[in-house]
Amino acid sequence: MDERKGSIQRDSTYQDKSEYDAANYGVASNAGQRQRARVLGAKSLMSHKVVDTAGEDLGKIDEFMVDVSNGHISYAVFSHGGMLGIGDKLLAIPWPAFTVDTKNERLVLSASKDLLNSAPSFPKDNWPDMTSDEFCSTTYGYYGCAIPGSGGSTETKPAGA
Repeated sequence: MDERKGSIQRDSTYQDKSEYDAANYGVASNAGQRQRARVLGAKSLMSHKVVDTAGEDLGKIDEFMVDVSNGHISYAVFSHGGMLGIGDKLLAIPWPAFTVDTKNERLVLSASKDLLNSAPSFPKDNWPDMTSDEFCSTTYGYYGCAIPGSGGSTETKPAGA
């Protein structure tokens, strides 16, 4: 497992995300077959708690940012830290960093609390321009996710690399 801050790694015993999901969440993989879209309502997803891979509570989703050109979720705006909503900071976490655990009705994020504490954040009353190339490459790169439309590139090295 890569211990670099900002690097999100799945268990290396799985070849890809579909194998990981099948082994950990009972989601069947139909390799070579066209799969029907799996859909959930946004309210349903927002009511799911966010946990790390050990099942420890990390925070909650406040908002989804949708790319209106294709209808896909680009970021989940995540509230982290603070107590009882005071002192929370907002993080824009790329949607590919999450795995939906439908069996346990939760979102799984392969990130530690330390990673989230050091993550790029913004205050509730001053949101960044999430459409800028700089924001996208910094955010996707921090979480080790491929930038949409980049052919798999993260462009930037994860924080602390």
